Amino acid sequence: MASLFLNAVNLAAMAGWMVLAVVLLRAVLRRLPKSARCGLWALVALRLVFPFSIQSVFSLLPSPQMLPDLVLSGPSFRVESGIPAVDGRVNEYLADRYYEGVTVPANTGAIWMERLAWIWLAGVAVLLGYVLVSSLRLRWKLRTAAVLEEPVWVSDEIGTPFLFGLLRPRIYLPSHLGGAERDCVLAHEFAHLRHRDHWWKMLGFVLLAVYWFQPLLWLAYFLFCRDLELACDERTAREMSLEEKRCYAHALLACSTGRRLPMAPLAFGERDVKTRVKAVLRSKKPALWVSAAAVLVCSAVALGFLTVPRAAIVYDHPNAETLYSCRTQYTGNTAAIEGILAELQFPEGFVFQEFSFQDRQEPFYIDLEFKTPAQPTMYYFAREHETVQQLNKSACTLFALVHNLRQVRFVLNDGGEEPLLLSFSRENAETVVGVDLWSESGTADRLDALLGRIDRRVETAAGQEAEFLAEMDALVEEIASSPAYASAPGSYIEEHRKAYDRLVMYGDTTLLYAFETFLRGGQDGLEGQILSIVCCEILEIEDTAAYATGQDWFDHYLAQALEGELGHGYGMLREMTDRQIDL
Repeated sequence: MASLFLNAVNLAAMAGWMVLAVVLLRAVLRRLPKSARCGLWALVALRLVFPFSIQSVFSLLPSPQMLPDLVLSGPSFRVESGIPAVDGRVNEYLADRYYEGVTVPANTGAIWMERLAWIWLAGVAVLLGYVLVSSLRLRWKLRTAAVLEEPVWVSDEIGTPFLFGLLRPRIYLPSHLGGAERDCVLAHEFAHLRHRDHWWKMLGFVLLAVYWFQPLLWLAYFLFCRDLELACDERTAREMSLEEKRCYAHALLACSTGRRLPMAPLAFGERDVKTRVKAVLRSKKPALWVSAAAVLVCSAVALGFLTVPRAAIVYDHPNAETLYSCRTQYTGNTAAIEGILAELQFPEGFVFQEFSFQDRQEPFYIDLEFKTPAQPTMYYFAREHETVQQLNKSACTLFALVHNLRQVRFVLNDGGEEPLLLSFSRENAETVVGVDLWSESGTADRLDALLGRIDRRVETAAGQEAEFLAEMDALVEEIASSPAYASAPGSYIEEHRKAYDRLVMYGDTTLLYAFETFLRGGQDGLEGQILSIVCCEILEIEDTAAYATGQDWFDHYLAQALEGELGHGYGMLREMTDRQIDL
């Protein structure tokens, strides 16, 4: 159910762009035949009906998926509207507050989408129930109608003519309508009947009921109904004389009504009578060039909005033989680097843009530029995250295949004011893997074994870090557990001196853990005070007695770091809040 709703949301988002385009074209191309307008609305319906899309370089959609599939299974919420300014702000807000492991339990995305899916279905049921009840009430009202000549019926209970019914549609006329006006009305309603407009209007309402959460589709349905009537007027009045057009306009005025009938019937005088009268009096057969332009406009809209942008690069799992054929001594070997990148696998949601290199002076490095979902900077400090693991594996593979490469730098364009630079060094990579990467890639078979080793060692290191963070959590919780009667943090520390000394012993690792915790905010309780005292002891600075909470101490310390104060802790904090990270 959640995946079905997710698909509906993405289709509605794509259709929204199409609606905006059609509304703009309606305003700009006023001489466009009204039937062409209906054709444009049919393309919007086509976008909503078919769940698949064709990739094209001509697509005008900014993004193929506003909400990626990872919303259901990944560790964070994010949107991919394709507009960097929107994605950057929204995703930065969501990533700071709603990625799993901080304030959100696992599978929260799937849980919320499931709940929203049931709300969505309830909305669909309400709207379909509304049109069903309205139709039954109208049918009851028409029970006294008398047949004039099939399919034309007359009734004393109605004030305006309309076409009603799907499988056996009937034209209903007010009893008082007669003479030339009746002839004009019947010409209009039979034109509706010939073009099956009652089916198209009902299809439009069904789609509106399914996608009721997209406000632009309410606007689209309103304009579609108006264009449907205008197109019918245009077809009916096209061959009329001026006198007949005046009679037709008079019939419109005579049958006009200020209220809306239920959404299913097609009522003769229901919508925007003033505009329709003007259009009828001015109607004429369109010139050939106007018809040709209408076809071109519809084709352009279909090409631009029924297709989705091409994916930049699709990565498969690394193939050892193919990778080995690209093995090179030099960072500047462009063809070899391109071959390696084509085989590497990067995190889902990362869209490769370009690469560059520096091979004129040491250290030689490669920059890989990606468009990425927004994450808080501190997210990339945690090696246990799958995204960081995948980048680490890709960097290790590059070090194994390019002999003089010393750094791999991932330039992540996540919508921020400047890109995030994530740098991996050969020294750290070989420390993690435990071997000389270049030496171990000497043959295709040895490279295949090395790729397996890289996977295992990176995942082991990530698991160890996760275990270490869990130990940190346990130590802080142990210190804060007793004595219950105490109010001063020092009493809790004395009660659990061994746990406290262990935190201090871990030094920079504890600082990193504490700083990450404080950067998330809200550390106003006992645990925040304990962490601030630990930080002060490691940093050998004055204690936190002057601050009401641990969070207050950290906020002051962070402000000093950002102002450029010198010191180890200040430097670590600046790096954590900066847009450049060395791993």
